[in-house]
Amino acid sequence: MRDLKNKLTSGKNTKNITRKKGKSFGYQILGFGGGAPKLPIFTSATGGAISTCGDYKIHTFTGGGCFVVTAGNGPTVTGGGPNKVDYLVVAGGGSGGGDRGGGGGAGGVRSSFPNACGHLVITTGTFPITVGSGGAGVGDNSVGTKGGDSVFSNITATGGGRGGSSPSASSPGGAGGSGGGGSGPGGNAGPGNNPPTSDPATPSQGNNGGSNPAPLPGLQQGGGGGGGSGNAGGNGGPGNGGNGGNGTQFPTGIAIPSLGESRTFAGGGGGGRDGRTGGSGGSGGNGSGSNGESGNGPSSSTGNGTANSGSGTGGRGVDPNGGTSGTGGSGAVVIRYKFQ
Repeated sequence: MRDLKNKLTSGKNTKNITRKKGKSFGYQILGFGGGAPKLPIFTSATGGAISTCGDYKIHTFTGGGCFVVTAGNGPTVTGGGPNKVDYLVVAGGGSGGGDRGGGGGAGGVRSSFPNACGHLVITTGTFPITVGSGGAGVGDNSVGTKGGDSVFSNITATGGGRGGSSPSASSPGGAGGSGGGGSGPGGNAGPGNNPPTSDPATPSQGNNGGSNPAPLPGLQQGGGGGGGSGNAGGNGGPGNGGNGGNGTQFPTGIAIPSLGESRTFAGGGGGGRDGRTGGSGGSGGNGSGSNGESGNGPSSSTGNGTANSGSGTGGRGVDPNGGTSGTGGSGAVVIRYKFQ
């Protein structure tokens, strides 16, 4: 028994086996025979206005163009996984309605921010960019105009819903990324989260517009505010038009020149109000939404939406002698990726 035990735990053969294992382990640490380490291949691209923030490049499109990926970790490239990019796609805002009109809804927002890693996988190639225009302003007794869609790759942001108008009957706000406000009396809110299948905006890109919840005498009609990317538009009532829903803020490091330091975007327009018995139009949502009108004089107009903000514009009061509801703010597309 002693000899058998010694043969299992010691002796020439055992030492040789141990020594061979040691050499094999050493080879694994040193990486002999394993080939050179594979280095990451960072993304390289052109298109739009290019800026940098730390290790990231940012491409900003304030109009149509092409995002062209010339190099990176595409699926056929040795040394890494696929290209990954962050994106922010904002559609054009809708315009408010005429005649105690509802405010225009903000353009829809599709975004992978504020997370630090990319959320859209792309390959090398050319990707056309569409930036939606704002809905055109309208005159008296007219519903507003929906904003245009913005598109990057398979990401589509839906234009903001139009505001309603009420020359003689209630008029609902239109569906969109954020819904337009309904006009008084009794105009329903435009949906932002559940639009009809003919106007898809899924996943959610914004919020509903406000409504005028009950029939009121003609001179007390106030339109609902347009929905914003941050929250729904307020309801109109006997005193004032509803306020537009608030927008949101671009992440740090992303700059849209027209928005300045605030970086706020996609606010809804305020509802219009018949000014002959007092009261006022609703306030535009934080994020460049314009105020609703309360006038009844000649040629008064609500303000236009700020360029590239995706904001909705305010509804009109009662202006039979001219004036418009203002044009919604155009959209924008922002793409970010790691380049070093």
